[in-house]
Amino acid sequence: MPEVESTEPPRRKFYIHQPAKVRVEAMGYPGSREELGEDPIPCIKLRGLWLSAAGLDVGARLKVHVKRGCVMLTLLEPPKADVPKVRKMGRLQLARLERERLQAS
Repeated sequence: MPEVESTEPPRRKFYIHQPAKVRVEAMGYPGSREELGEDPIPCIKLRGLWLSAAGLDVGARLKVHVKRGCVMLTLLEPPKADVPKVRKMGRLQLARLERERLQAS
């Protein structure tokens, strides 16, 4: 029997990869005045399947412990079953995606 090629794109395979390091980035708010001397706001982004492997599933509540040079996250309570798995996009994000879609056409 000949093989039939699927019209569906191949599914992406995800790997659990825990980063060895993360960078503290600068974050600004709309309307912030960096040019007027406001200090940038530090921001740390953590994402990946390694968080689930560590027991930190979507919707979990975390306790933040801070010491100079150290930030530790501890699971407070596991996620509830009714927590949505995907965050909805905000109005500005949707507008940006729509503009990009129109420019690509």
